[in-house]
Amino acid sequence: MTKVKAMIERDKVDFVVGPIFSNVLGAIMRPATEGGAILISPNAGTSNFAGKDCNPSFFVTSYQNDQVHAVSGKYAQDTGIKKVLMAPNYQAGKDALAGFKAFYKGEIADEVYVPLNQLDFSAELAKIAAAKPTPSSCFFRAAWGSTSSAVPAGGTCRHRHVPLLVHGRRIDAAGQQDAALGFFGGANWAPDLDNPQNKAFVAAYEKEFARCPRPTRSRPTTRRC
Repeated sequence: MTKVKAMIERDKVDFVVGPIFSNVLGAIMRPATEGGAILISPNAGTSNFAGKDCNPSFFVTSYQNDQVHAVSGKYAQDTGIKKVLMAPNYQAGKDALAGFKAFYKGEIADEVYVPLNQLDFSAELAKIAAAKPTPSSCFFRAAWGSTSSAVPAGGTCRHRHVPLLVHGRRIDAAGQQDAALGFFGGANWAPDLDNPQNKAFVAAYEKEFARCPRPTRSRPTTRRC
């Protein structure tokens, strides 16, 4: 927030672009827009800013947080499964579960909100396994998806016959490779998305760069898609 104020008051900027995380977006919204700048978010899409707190000087070029997670809610509703939900305890995590529940009207076994900086999920996954959901839905923020502690823990839960619906662009075959097997993804894009347009894009990317394309903020991999 201090840096945004400095850019507006000292540097007289007309546009502020960013940030990545919704909690940061919430902090800089008022300083940016009330200071006369146009705020553009290429990633964070806090849901209330698309509703009662919308601002004519604010634009999102990615998505609204709850939209992505509504996909899994619809899948869960159509297949009639019981759920345990887990999300980080910040705005995007709360938006994620709200999006899921917008379409899922069945029984929700529990909602588990974990600290934003938590990397060890053994206690939460034990709780999920004890509830015997089929499957469990988890939202990982980007840093979680890249940690070895997150995915093998999910694998352990999966080996207890609790498949996971995971929302995280780094939980994919290109990034986690075989560790991602058994997960169901509800993200907005993955390299193995099965439609002609994506297949053509991935083939062209691999031909040009000799590697599989990766979702936003992920490191390249030489693994073929």
